[in-house]
Amino acid sequence: MTIQLPGPQIEKIFRLDCAILAMLAAMETNGVHVDTAQLKTLDIALQGEIDQFRFQITPHAWTGFNPGSPDQVAELLFGTLHLQPGKKTSSGVRYTTDDKTLERLKHDHPVIPLLQEFREVSKLHGTFVTGILAALDSESRVHTSLRHASVVSGRLSSGDPINLQTIPTESERGKLIRLAFRVKDGMQMGVADLSQIELRVLADFTHDPVMVDAFKQGQDLHLKTAAEISGTPYSQITKAHPLRYPSKRFNFGMAYGISDEGLKDQLAMQGIVWTVEEVAKFRKEWFRVYQQVRPAMEVVWAYTRRHGYVVDTWGRPRRLPGIWSDSPRIRSESERQAFNHVIQGGAAGIIKKIMARLWQETEAMENKVRTFILWLLQVHDELLFEMPACIDPKPVMGWVLDVMRTTVELSVPVFGDGKMAMAWGEAK
Repeated sequence: MTIQLPGPQIEKIFRLDCAILAMLAAMETNGVHVDTAQLKTLDIALQGEIDQFRFQITPHAWTGFNPGSPDQVAELLFGTLHLQPGKKTSSGVRYTTDDKTLERLKHDHPVIPLLQEFREVSKLHGTFVTGILAALDSESRVHTSLRHASVVSGRLSSGDPINLQTIPTESERGKLIRLAFRVKDGMQMGVADLSQIELRVLADFTHDPVMVDAFKQGQDLHLKTAAEISGTPYSQITKAHPLRYPSKRFNFGMAYGISDEGLKDQLAMQGIVWTVEEVAKFRKEWFRVYQQVRPAMEVVWAYTRRHGYVVDTWGRPRRLPGIWSDSPRIRSESERQAFNHVIQGGAAGIIKKIMARLWQETEAMENKVRTFILWLLQVHDELLFEMPACIDPKPVMGWVLDVMRTTVELSVPVFGDGKMAMAWGEAK
C-alpha cells in the first residue's frame, strides 16, 4: 500500500525537515566537550559497582556465572531457581530474560534486583562511559550523528558512535554521566528545555477544557491530575504528594498510548507497586477528568481504519496496516501507535520549527555574538549551546526562550525553561 499525499503537504514536510539541516550539521561538527578526568573517575566507580554486583550474584548461581549472558541468566532463573517463565525469544530457543521479565520476577527471588542493577550499571558503563571515552577527539569533544528522518514520528535520533538521546534522565547514575558533559574554562553552557511540549500538543489537539485551562493558568499538569483524582484543591497539593509521580507517568502515558501493564512497570521502577487493577482504576479516573481525550482518540482511530495510515498535526504520515488485523492485540497496538504518532509527531514538528528559526536568526545577527554561539545538541525537548563566559547570558537565553514561546501558536501557551551552567547535568 502506498500513501498518496497532496503535493503541498509533501512540500510542507520536506521544507520542515530541510530547514534544520544546517543546524544539525553545525551540531555534528561542533560536538560536545567532555571532562575526561571526570568521566575516567566515573569509569572506575562503575567498574567497581559491576564487580561488586558480580560478587553478590555468584552465591545465588555458580562459580564462573556471567550475569551478562542471557543464556546463563535464563538457565539460572528457569532452570536452577525454577521461576515462572514468560514468553520465548523470537528464535524460540529459550525463554526471554528481558528487562520486563526481570521486573515481573523481582519480588520472587533476591537475585533478581541484583541482576537488574548489574544490567543498568553495565549498560551505562559500556555504552556511555567507555563508549564516549573511545569516541573523543583530540579536543575532548564527542561528535554524534543526528538523524532527522529515521524515526517515523519525525523526532531526531542520534548515533555513530554514541546515542546521546538514551542517557537516562531520572537515574542518579545518568545524572553523573551528564555532569561529565562540561564546557572548558572560559565557556558557559546554555540548556533550554521546551516545557511539556507533548502534553501541550495533546491539550491543543483534543481541546480538552480541563487540560487547556490548566496550561492557560500556568498550572503543573501533573499536580492538576493528582488534585483532580484525589479530590484535593490544587492550591493544597505539592510535588511531594504520593499521586504526583503516578500522575506524571499517566499524563505522558496517555500521550504515548501506553498499556496498563506498561504503566505498572514504569511505576515499579520507581518503587511504586500497583496492581494492574489499580492502574486500570486510575486510568478510568484519568479519562473522567480529561473527558475530551477519548473522543479525540476515536477520531484518530477511525481515520486510520479508513485510510490505513495516520498523519500528525504537520501532515507527516505513518502506515499502520495492522489496524485492519484480525488479531485484537495487533489492532490495539496499531491504535496506540496511531495516536502516539499524532501527538509525538506534532511535538517533533514544533521543535524543528523552533530550531529552524533559531538558526535563521543566528545567521541574520549583525553583531559578533552569533559567531560565538555554538549549537551543540538537541535531545528530547532540550537544546544545548555554549558560548564564551564573557558574554552576558541573559539576552541570549532570553532570545532562545522567546523563540520557543512565539514560533508556533497553539490554543495553550508554549514556553521553555532555560539555565546557564558549566555542565549539562547542572542545568536540571
